[in-house]
Amino acid sequence: MEAAGHHAFAPDMPAHGCDWRKPGDVTLDDYVARVGAALDAADNPVVLVAHSRGGIVASQAAERYPDRIAALVYLAAFLLPDGARVLEYGRSDTDSMIAANLDVNIEEK
Repeated sequence: MEAAGHHAFAPDMPAHGCDWRKPGDVTLDDYVARVGAALDAADNPVVLVAHSRGGIVASQAAERYPDRIAALVYLAAFLLPDGARVLEYGRSDTDSMIAANLDVNIEEK
């Protein structure tokens, strides 16, 4: 993308990459705040590209920071109806590969 003249930036999400927090300590608001910090650091509104579960984060970020986003791109990402839950939605979608490829690890606190 940069060779084509675009600036690309992929921030580490909380509990991913260099952020070593426990996943159970992270909320959707934490993800959205991280995206918001990246949006605020940009000189102009951005094209926000979301992949997989990042679609949920991008949708929330677009609601919270509408003036900072020029366009949203969902790349194999979730664009859920309001109030829908990923797992329930994925199970109802007969073409979805979520249930067959998802391992849930529930930690007790």
